[in-house]
Amino acid sequence: MSKNLSKIEVNKNSKSALNTFVSTILHETIHLLTVTKVDDSLQPIQQKLYTEIDKVRVAVVEYVRKQYPKGAWSEEDIYGLTSTHDFISEFFTNRNF
Repeated sequence: MSKNLSKIEVNKNSKSALNTFVSTILHETIHLLTVTKVDDSLQPIQQKLYTEIDKVRVAVVEYVRKQYPKGAWSEEDIYGLTSTHDFISEFFTNRNF
């Protein structure tokens, strides 16, 4: 997603399949919704939920690092674990996640 949160940029030269394109649009749309909401003020219960989601993400990262040696996975494999925003987006848009 571009730093300008009002648009989603897609690589026009990509040879991705249509389902990848749709998945990318959905992923970035969820980013937009979560980033703008989280970056604005959350209600206390929403902040608690966001914190709990991040705890789950951190636990999964720790599990992956303990169970699989470095080199057995790529950044692309664990992309959804890089941030809480990506964790939420991947959860809703990537059935393999």
